Amino acid sequence: MTLQLKDLQRPGASLHELLNDLAGLIAENITHLAEDTVVRIHDIRVSTKKIRSLLRLADSEISPKQHTALVACLRDIKNAFSGSRDEDVMRQRLNQIFPADRAAIIESKLDLIPAGNSAAPAMNSADQAATLLSLLATLKFETLTTSHLVENAAAAYRRARKLMKRCEKRPDDEIMHEWRKRVKDVCYHALAFSSLPSQEKFANPLDAVAESLGEYHDLALLGTRASGHKKVVNRVAAAKSKVGKRCFRAAKPLFQKPAGKFAKELDRAMRQP
Repeated sequence: MTLQLKDLQRPGASLHELLNDLAGLIAENITHLAEDTVVRIHDIRVSTKKIRSLLRLADSEISPKQHTALVACLRDIKNAFSGSRDEDVMRQRLNQIFPADRAAIIESKLDLIPAGNSAAPAMNSADQAATLLSLLATLKFETLTTSHLVENAAAAYRRARKLMKRCEKRPDDEIMHEWRKRVKDVCYHALAFSSLPSQEKFANPLDAVAESLGEYHDLALLGTRASGHKKVVNRVAAAKSKVGKRCFRAAKPLFQKPAGKFAKELDRAMRQP
């Protein structure tokens, strides 16, 4: 489904509608999970992340109590469908780095869960989806303005930009993962504003950077898992370094301008008829 806000002149109503649509999609995917389990689980997990990012556009309109409850509910839903996700991506990265026969041997040495052996999702996930819809219904966005959207989007951009600079100085794995989350925020916000040509063009390269940062995180997990297997660790570290350089090379043009200039340009675009 599209993340575009239907009417930027009605920001509160449009954002609330989009959040409810995403929550409804989660409930639908849970109901029909057996029809295409792998795809639906992926969509459920991604939808929870989209909701969290979009909620940041309305930070000032959400009470601390509401925020805590929403984050806890979204985390429970995502975790209910985690299964062997980490093992799956590590296996995928192994097969990209090593020949298939060698990768299979390493899988065994690292005790990776065989494909298809993911844990079953929690049985109360449908109840969690219903709780999410109820929590979203309590939100009041009537006073949310386009100025709020600009301010909150610029704050997300600022966080992502600062993390990029911090990671460039010292690419710590945990901070790189945090940077990825914040890049995702900026990407989802750009998609929400994609009725604006500048934001529509912004979204795709942001998504590509987030995907590369996801690959970096997968390799970081694999490197940790392979601790004690020096040859594997070295190959993984080399692959991770290469991906990291690609991330910075692609991200720098996207986060070149200061957050203040980003906000002014977004505000100007919002106000154009």
